Amino acid sequence: MQEEPCVPFETSFGEDENFIHFYDIPPNCDAALAQAGWQVPFCRPLKPPQIKDHYVLHFVRSGKGCYRLKDRTYRIVPGTCFLIYPDQPTVYYADQGSKWEYFWVGLVGRDVERILSTIGFSPEHQVLHFTNYDIFEPLPRILSSAIRYKDDPLGLWLSTTPMVYSLLFSLVEESRAKTLRYQEHILEDNSHLMNQCYLGNKYVKLATQYIEKHFREPITVEDVANVLHINRSYLSTLYKVNTHISLKQYLQQYRILRAAIMLRISDASITEIAVEVGFKDPLYFSRVFKNHMDCSPTEYRAQYK
Repeated sequence: MQEEPCVPFETSFGEDENFIHFYDIPPNCDAALAQAGWQVPFCRPLKPPQIKDHYVLHFVRSGKGCYRLKDRTYRIVPGTCFLIYPDQPTVYYADQGSKWEYFWVGLVGRDVERILSTIGFSPEHQVLHFTNYDIFEPLPRILSSAIRYKDDPLGLWLSTTPMVYSLLFSLVEESRAKTLRYQEHILEDNSHLMNQCYLGNKYVKLATQYIEKHFREPITVEDVANVLHINRSYLSTLYKVNTHISLKQYLQQYRILRAAIMLRISDASITEIAVEVGFKDPLYFSRVFKNHMDCSPTEYRAQYK
């Protein structure tokens, strides 16, 4: 049986945050995990709004904070689950001095919208309170399984999918028992927070899509700007404001991500992989790879053989 290709992913591990984010998940699946994470953020400077291409559910275990949409603001407390819809700009943050602990799962697939609607979520009701704290039980396991099977697509799907459905069913059961309640919101014009991301995210999305399609070619930031018919400096500024990294950094980061996948699943030489992901000079590729991954391509491959 032919081995399935690995799903591109990004991870972060620290004392106050662990997460994994998978890319290129087929949207025609029933329901699949796009990301999972845990975080304990203190109040920090407000970041520009971000837009996801999938549903994200946050489960707050402790602490207090705010969740802002364009036209309303929610107060977030323990036992709150708040939903972010695809392509929806949002801002959320912990209260001053508050240690806000939450888990999150990102979901994609045909069943997701229907299940979330059954639970009671809608564009008018994006924040719910639950009473069954057993809901938190599968969340660390979903995250640990996603990290454990990140290089095994079949293992990832078989291990996380049942837990994701179990998590959603726990919310469905609370909804049927009428123990879920909607969080009241404050009508508030937050457009000054959101507007900065509409134009920015349009070009960020187009630039990102172009890079992910043409990364094998010798493209530059200037090339991306020309394709989008936008000033290079302006595009670079929009990208940095909305993603916190430069467009040049993302191009390099994405090439290294794809190279890492090839090193794990193929027997191609280092030189062949370097050329395949857009580097002309294999020595330069090796230096860049080590800067990103803290090990050489050869050392990285050895970890997976």
